[in-house]
Amino acid sequence: MLQLWYVSLDDKKPVLVDKSEYGTLSDGSWSPDSLWITYSKPHRRGSSDVFLYSLGTKKITMVSSGFYSDNNLFSTATGSIFISFPRAILSQRRPA
Repeated sequence: MLQLWYVSLDDKKPVLVDKSEYGTLSDGSWSPDSLWITYSKPHRRGSSDVFLYSLGTKKITMVSSGFYSDNNLFSTATGSIFISFPRAILSQRRPA
């Protein structure tokens, strides 16, 4: 089981954010105000969901459906979260 931790600077103790039974928690990113962590967590189908963790409330919120492998990143300029949803785009040509 893989885990995501951070160390509180106030009391210098490690805090467990989340754990995964199906693979590595990845794409961890801090919000510019250091009040949120966003990360990707794999599930049993092999793709990943994107989650937000609030340091204030200690609550986790899933912010993507995870049908595909979704990745995330906080913008340091605006504090916005960017989530990439890899998808295949198929086009059809009409026969000439």
